[in-house]
Amino acid sequence: MKLSFAEKSDVGRKRDHNEDSRLADGELNLFIVADGMGGHEAGEVASRMAVDVMAHKIQNDRALIDAFIKDRSVSRKRVLLDLMEEAVQDACTILFNIARRRQSKNGLGTTMSSLLLAGASGFIAHVGDSRIYLQRDGELHQISEDHSLLQEQVKRGLLRGKETETFKFKNVLTRGVGIHEKVQVDTMHIEVMAGDRFILCSDGLHGYLKGERELLRLSEGRKPDELAQTLIDFANEAGGKDNISAVVVDVEEVDMSPGEIEAGRKLEVLRRIPMFARLNYQELVRVLDIARIKHYEKDSQVIREGEDGDRMFVLVNGKVKVEKEGVELAVIGNGGHFGEMALIDREKRSATVTTLSECDALEIEIDSFEELLHAEAFLSVKILRSFLQVLSLRLRDTSSALSEWRHR
Repeated sequence: MKLSFAEKSDVGRKRDHNEDSRLADGELNLFIVADGMGGHEAGEVASRMAVDVMAHKIQNDRALIDAFIKDRSVSRKRVLLDLMEEAVQDACTILFNIARRRQSKNGLGTTMSSLLLAGASGFIAHVGDSRIYLQRDGELHQISEDHSLLQEQVKRGLLRGKETETFKFKNVLTRGVGIHEKVQVDTMHIEVMAGDRFILCSDGLHGYLKGERELLRLSEGRKPDELAQTLIDFANEAGGKDNISAVVVDVEEVDMSPGEIEAGRKLEVLRRIPMFARLNYQELVRVLDIARIKHYEKDSQVIREGEDGDRMFVLVNGKVKVEKEGVELAVIGNGGHFGEMALIDREKRSATVTTLSECDALEIEIDSFEELLHAEAFLSVKILRSFLQVLSLRLRDTSSALSEWRHR
């Protein structure tokens, strides 16, 4: 993997000290932004110590990164996600114990947004309201979720539009590193493409952004060092009421296997499927993470009528035919999907599916799907609502067809 990157931080125009810390380590390919809490000295100590603890943990377990690069299996991926979470938890416990022992450090805590790049993958561990953005194919997406009271109200549908701008408690965090002995950490694996740009920043920057389009406008055409300074200047010109930190990482080359399909193409196929149509980019990434790509030769049987169903299929390329009792029912091409009822139950397959050409298909197994729904409550509501709408449309079409048949 070949990267170019830059990092900048500024005290802003209202504060007399900087409680932000950041890291851009090209040896580890580890990037972090942390925004300290607890006032003068305490916030600075918290953010700096959290960054140092995480970097030390990743450095000590660097052999796990090397092992993943050689063998990018699901189990190796899980090991690195666990490593990222453990590093954050280590920092959390250390900060909590310091605050408990020393009265001057009462209220010690920090946000933490971290990104580890390895092979053709990114591993994210995130707590608080610092952010990670992904710029890809001319679009920009926030891929971390703010752990704030404001975001909780928005997710629950209690705040909309301009109400968010006047919400009195928008800066109240629901999670922080060091506030308690342990913290719930958001971890995510994301497939990385050449041309991707990651932007990590504290709320001293993103608090002034009027949506993702404004950040995209600032980013377009600028190299990492130029963009990092541009973002600092932008926040200061907008008021600079808080410390400002930005880390910009450009992915120039990734270690792709021969024939490997890029993440952008797979995500584009997923986002066209009705049951995933309501998901934002971050949520689509989580769905893609549980999908496995499989190659099929021509005339291969993908599904056999009467067998147990345990997965759905999404065609990235190629064509298949669907038959029931030897009668052809349909031909499905690029972007098509089949077998989705297996994600709801494990009933016998009602038809046979055979490839008409070489095919690559994303496969989502029911066990992984159920695990995702269990872990992500709001995501599960979106998916299941879309699924019900799809079933409702199919039921209406079936009822309409039956009605026409009866009146012949």
